[in-house]
Amino acid sequence: MRIIILNGWGHSAAHWNPIAEKLVRFGSVETWDLPGFGNEPLVSATWTITQYADWVQEKIGGTEEDIVLIGHSFGGRIASILAARQPPWLRALILIGAPSIYRPSAKIRIKSTIASLVKPFVPSSLRCKLLPEELRDAEDAGIGRVFRNAVTNDQTKALPMIAVPTLLIWGANDDAAPMALAHEIKTLIPGSKLVILPGLGHNVHLENPLLTYGTIEQFVESV
Repeated sequence: MRIIILNGWGHSAAHWNPIAEKLVRFGSVETWDLPGFGNEPLVSATWTITQYADWVQEKIGGTEEDIVLIGHSFGGRIASILAARQPPWLRALILIGAPSIYRPSAKIRIKSTIASLVKPFVPSSLRCKLLPEELRDAEDAGIGRVFRNAVTNDQTKALPMIAVPTLLIWGANDDAAPMALAHEIKTLIPGSKLVILPGLGHNVHLENPLLTYGTIEQFVESV
């Protein structure tokens, strides 16, 4: 078995090393830096999630190995796109706090509307100060377009095409990918299982590595 882990936004492969070291009991484990993160150079500042998925698929290449794909947050969005393509090498999928559907809250929709209305009247030097912190950081890093493309990506129609055993792991206190998304994604992916980790937020693998590993371990043993 080959396990591949895709990092979340702003993270790198190194964040997964403690869990990866334990997963080697199942076979080979690879933690990848996605383009623009960690040690992997950015390919394009305009890439969409689909182009990231193409990059991962090309890197995996033609293989007859059984692969378990694990994706956290941004990496999970990419992993779910790949899974919906039904590649023959995919044995199972694990999505961790991965908002693969776009469901902006009423608050966000109102803010977006107001921002578009006032944008012509606000000096460009002040606009960045009105952006959410994560988007502001992305703009500073030159990947604001990638961030926007990722956040608004919606896989509602693609998720039902996932045909492998799928585990969803969510922190009960996740404020980046609210629990409502987890429950809806579960209904969209046939036969998927949702495990909610109490007291944890968006980065469950950092907040409680042991519990996160144990949850992954139990699922991998079953596939």
